[in-house]
Amino acid sequence: MPTISGSESPVADNVREGESGSGDPVLTSTFEPPQLLSKPIIRARLQDRLTYGVRAKSLVLVSAPAGAGKTVLAASWAEAHDISWPVAWLTVHDACERSEVFWSYVAETIVRSGVNLRHANRPPLGEVVPNSFFIRLAADLLDHPLPVVLVLDGADRLVSRDVTAGLDFLLRHAHPQFRLVMCGRADPQLPLHKYRVTDSMTEIRQDVLAFTAAEAHSLLSSLGAKVSRDVVASLTEQTEGWAAGLRLAAASLKQGADPKTLV
Repeated sequence: MPTISGSESPVADNVREGESGSGDPVLTSTFEPPQLLSKPIIRARLQDRLTYGVRAKSLVLVSAPAGAGKTVLAASWAEAHDISWPVAWLTVHDACERSEVFWSYVAETIVRSGVNLRHANRPPLGEVVPNSFFIRLAADLLDHPLPVVLVLDGADRLVSRDVTAGLDFLLRHAHPQFRLVMCGRADPQLPLHKYRVTDSMTEIRQDVLAFTAAEAHSLLSSLGAKVSRDVVASLTEQTEGWAAGLRLAAASLKQGADPKTLV
């Protein structure tokens, strides 16, 4: 059981006093998926895979390099998922490197999702998070009639062993009423081998996130880059389906780049 010891610049409209339960300001923008700059291409195969993972497993790991579409997938799923369970979102920021800050934010976003935490009081900042907090939080989650889904975007920032030990505790002791989705550029410091052995984890990695030629065609078309399917197929092959690479190609095409030269 863990013993906890211990930014993005805040935007004025996203900071409120007292939301954390300790009188400290919180970044309210971290409790909602980021606003996407353009309407995402909804890729049903990924949405279905994420939904399956949430329903059937304890942990869904979305791990891939920058620009692979992790946040877009999680944000679009959080907005359009077809499950009736509460979904709590937390965008991990620099302040979450302090474990008591992280767990205060976790408790806050779970409450915002509509779950009543009767026993797990938010840990005060500047103090060690007691072991009893995790027991109470697990008990509150188990008391909820529906499973609670926690989405952590930017989870690769969570490098504190105290934080990951607490998440592992919840995965083991709050099951089946707790499901965790972790999106990051690197694997979290969790005992992933144990989750694989027990078949309690779904993994969505770069090879799965990579755009197919058909998906790339839809993406380029939505971005205003009209090219032939042969060019799309070549671009998909050259970029290996990397979402950011396809978007860069679309920007060049819209600026008048010759498709064959670009390929």
